[in-house]
Amino acid sequence: MKTEDGIEAFVATRRDVRGKWHRVGSAPCEECGCPYDYSLDDPGVFWEAGANTSGDCLDEMCDCHVMPVLGLPVKIHFASAS
Repeated sequence: MKTEDGIEAFVATRRDVRGKWHRVGSAPCEECGCPYDYSLDDPGVFWEAGANTSGDCLDEMCDCHVMPVLGLPVKIHFASAS
C-alpha cells in the first residue's frame, strides 16, 4: 500500500479462521479499553484481546478477554425496541 506521497506504508495483516488474509486496523474495546484488531476489508471479522491485557485495562473479566472472538465473522443482531 502506498501513501499519498508514493511511499510504501506497512499495513498489518492477520488470517481469519478460514485462512484468508485481511488487512487490519486496531481500536480500543468499549468495555475495558484493551486494543482489538478488525478487518479493513471485511467489516464483520475481528480479533479480540483474549489473554492479552493492556496496562490500562479497566475490566479483566470483560468478554473480550473471557470469551474472545478470534478471526471470526460476527453478525450483530439488534433487538427491536417495544
